[in-house]
Amino acid sequence: MAHEEIVEIDLEILFETEKAVSVTDGDVKCWIAKSLIENYDDDWEKGNTETMEIPEWVALEKGLI
Repeated sequence: MAHEEIVEIDLEILFETEKAVSVTDGDVKCWIAKSLIENYDDDWEKGNTETMEIPEWVALEKGLI
């Protein structure tokens, strides 16, 4: 498997479930599985903006880049 590129994106947390977070970059709103966020932290809170490290393919698929 090829090396997976990781991108850092500042995203605001809108909502959270056990397995995913709903986020926005100000234009796009989407859900991202917690398992895909390299630096996911249980201390993140709704309304906060966090720099998330996610695979580039996820960011492209969700329209974040």
